[in-house]
Amino acid sequence: MKIPFLWVSLGFTLGIVVERKVNVPMIWIWGFLGSGIVALWLLRGKKFFLPLFILMMGCAGILSSRLDAYVPAQAVQRFVSTERLALSGTVSSLPEMRTRGKRVGVSFVLDARAINRSLKGKHRKFPTEGHVQVFLIQPPLVPQVGDELRLYGELSAPRTVLNPGEFDYGRFLGEKNIFAIFQAIGPRSVKRLHEGSWFLPERLLADARRNLATLIDALYTVPEAAIMKALVLGLRSDVAPEVRDQFMKTGTIHLLAISGLNITMIAGSFYLLFILCGLGYRRTAAVTLLIVVVYMGLAGFGLPVQRAGYVAVLMFLGVLWGRPSNLLNSMWTAFFIILLWNPKSLWNIGFQLSFLSVFSLILIVPLLSRFNLWSLSLGSSLAVLAGTFPLVIYYFNTFSPVGIVANLAAIPIFDAALFTALFTLLFSGIPFLNILCVKISSLFLWFGLGWVKLLAGWPWGYWFFIKPPLWKMACYYGSLAGLLVFRRGSARWNRFGMAGSAVCGFFLAVSFFWNTDPGIFQLTVLSSGRNQIAYVRFSNRAHWLINTGRSFPSDQGEWLVAPFLRWAGIRRLEGILMTDLSKKHTGGLPAVLRSFPVRFLLSPGSGGMLPDTFSKLSRSLRRKIKDVHEGDRILMGREAMSVIAASRSGMAVLVTSGPWKILVISKTDPELFEALLKGKDPGEVHAVILLPGGKGGLSQFVEWMKTHRPLLLVLPDADPEIGAYGASAHVPCLDLKNTGALTFRRKAENLEIESFLRGKIGLYSYF
Repeated sequence: MKIPFLWVSLGFTLGIVVERKVNVPMIWIWGFLGSGIVALWLLRGKKFFLPLFILMMGCAGILSSRLDAYVPAQAVQRFVSTERLALSGTVSSLPEMRTRGKRVGVSFVLDARAINRSLKGKHRKFPTEGHVQVFLIQPPLVPQVGDELRLYGELSAPRTVLNPGEFDYGRFLGEKNIFAIFQAIGPRSVKRLHEGSWFLPERLLADARRNLATLIDALYTVPEAAIMKALVLGLRSDVAPEVRDQFMKTGTIHLLAISGLNITMIAGSFYLLFILCGLGYRRTAAVTLLIVVVYMGLAGFGLPVQRAGYVAVLMFLGVLWGRPSNLLNSMWTAFFIILLWNPKSLWNIGFQLSFLSVFSLILIVPLLSRFNLWSLSLGSSLAVLAGTFPLVIYYFNTFSPVGIVANLAAIPIFDAALFTALFTLLFSGIPFLNILCVKISSLFLWFGLGWVKLLAGWPWGYWFFIKPPLWKMACYYGSLAGLLVFRRGSARWNRFGMAGSAVCGFFLAVSFFWNTDPGIFQLTVLSSGRNQIAYVRFSNRAHWLINTGRSFPSDQGEWLVAPFLRWAGIRRLEGILMTDLSKKHTGGLPAVLRSFPVRFLLSPGSGGMLPDTFSKLSRSLRRKIKDVHEGDRILMGREAMSVIAASRSGMAVLVTSGPWKILVISKTDPELFEALLKGKDPGEVHAVILLPGGKGGLSQFVEWMKTHRPLLLVLPDADPEIGAYGASAHVPCLDLKNTGALTFRRKAENLEIESFLRGKIGLYSYF
């Protein structure tokens, strides 16, 4: 077999998939393995050997996945609780420090060793094991890799995803075998028990990464240093959100992560350089192999780094041993090694996109060059696009047609910036030469950022689509597989097979972009803590937002609102209504406006101006900002949003669709409820979405409730007093912490209520 690891990886992968979907009894697996080994020996050299071998590897994949999923009794995640405890362990990752105003945060991964907790009034020590993601706020020290620490704080499970499109941090940590989070606050929360040995390999690599990052900060300006640290070291935490958005829109976000392109460019460039210096093929291969291994450590050993690094190592080993290398077999070998080490990697988005990109390049580029249709560069971009766009739409709801053009220039420019940056770091201590290298690498970076920014401003360069069904993706990749299978022969039926696969693939590809809007009324309240964020889609296909969330300590516009809108396939917004100008409701506005054009921006009597913190934004949106006052109505066909009450601190907005009325109250405020009681009677209200948090106002609210008696109360953060009153008045009360995002959807004369976490929870019919 020319590519034996293809069948090894195929069987192992099938086993991991089967283990995730089906509970196979262990006795069956062991019985099949025992009999299969004997059968393999008897069938060697026969046609049934390969299918049986794949099944055997499938059993190995099931066993490996089940062993990886085993949770020992002393696993650290078993000690998760709400009480404070002491956790001891060793720092195993490079600590990252973030400063925002006076708030200083440090994050790293800790290998847990012991837990001290109170049990029946006594402090007891329990041995434990596993990785923990640690967050320190205002710590007295910044630990280093290898340090043994004792931390005092709370051990919790990763936060549950409560909104559609929201980043699943728990899944992200789970792919790294991290199932617990520890948070400690204050100078007394950390104590260093022992300092790590400086000669540990992990410590040396971590120190090298930190020193190189410090050197980059010293050589380049702040925005340039952030990009250079991402290109050279894979440290992206300092990249500005607006720059990240530009790379996302143009389909060049992969350039900000250490990937196969970086490893390939470094390996190829140094190999060519040493050959030109007359070092010889085998010595050059040995030296370049060492450089690749060291760079993998400096880049953090991410999955794309491992994939490209393992392939490069196998290729150079082939040169050292004097044996020809098969690129496809090397890729499948790297695939198998990574899955054998961590079976969960199969479900990692980066892992899937990385291998699919390389597989597309290896198999599709020769197909394109056979017909002489494209140059190598354009053909490569098209090959990666054809192989990965369904997966990108499925995970990120984004398609960037401008990415084909963007990558043609961005890849060589940023590769040149990376290569020159490496020499800048090497020659940083040599006068004049270091300045020259900095200028050259900065010039390449300036050209690259300018190119990406230019194309990101193209209004039709990126689109958002709803997640496609899995069956459609399977059919599309099946058509690609048929295209590759039929191209091997020259018979007539092969040509018909290729034509049929190409036609099916084309129509399936088009169907991914057929994003039909059902044109029905829908109101979704996002679970955003003690903030109120709502999305309204009217029957005339107009999309509105009510508030955009906070910006501190985290930007809800960036990680909550924008991902939700992308998940919903929304390209532009008709308008944004801000119920007040507090930071908890307007802080996320800049992040939303970076990706979603808005026709109107309505604010409560601001005179066409936003607060001083948005002065720059106000100038760019001056014609779009409109004042809204009590009594104003926003008509969307036969539906409307009406401001039925307003005060200095909030609004009561009535959203109507046919007979259905949903009232959104932005704050429990006495002044607002006085206005609501004195204002125009809205009639029967079917649901009230209330944001607690004001001082007082409960008596006025209870008085209003007795008059109107809504069918449902929705609270972003449950208030015991309001919940108690709702129970006494037989009004159901839903807490968004328990339901997740809540959607009201009109179907004919019915109003359907659906929870993100619980599914459909109610259906009201209007008679």
